[in-house]
Amino acid sequence: MPATTGLVAKNQIPGGAGEAVLRGADWTTGIRGGAVEIDGKLARVEFDRPVATGVMAAFTTALWAYCDSDKPVAGGLIGKWRSNDHWDFNLDMGSDGAIRLLLANKVMLNTAVVVPTKTWFHLAVTGDGKTARFYLNGELKHEQAAQTAIPDCADCPLRIGANWDGGWRGKIDEVYLYRRALDAAEVKKLAERPR
Repeated sequence: MPATTGLVAKNQIPGGAGEAVLRGADWTTGIRGGAVEIDGKLARVEFDRPVATGVMAAFTTALWAYCDSDKPVAGGLIGKWRSNDHWDFNLDMGSDGAIRLLLANKVMLNTAVVVPTKTWFHLAVTGDGKTARFYLNGELKHEQAAQTAIPDCADCPLRIGANWDGGWRGKIDEVYLYRRALDAAEVKKLAERPR
């Protein structure tokens, strides 16, 4: 999200997905430049046209986030979904504070990875078609065998900061979505704090 002010940010997804529109979210200071602040309700960043990713047999999603509450609160980080009964993927935090990944309307990967509060952290999840790997601040924290392909829901918008249950409460910055599973060294590089 390169913009730091205004209502709209240009995305850098190949093939174009239009513009990322802030829906109730605000600009704030991020880990590098500007970030979005999400209110914990349904505020979000949403692309104004659906993102046709095609089937993604392998993927990585990575982002910087800051949880504003004293204890973790359930909320979406990034996902591509139409409703609570139709989603391609959703990376969020459950009510227990643990990170989870929902895939293809059927696969739910729960982890014991609990994110810190009141500080920036880097979260990355990779899937190579057979295994999902969850990284916190560049370190592998959880690995789980699972069919990790993300199907293509051509009319599902990509959303940052919310899911059907509610929104992230805090800040999100430097969001990435790759069509391949990054290796551990590449994830560690993304998780480097700016100097």
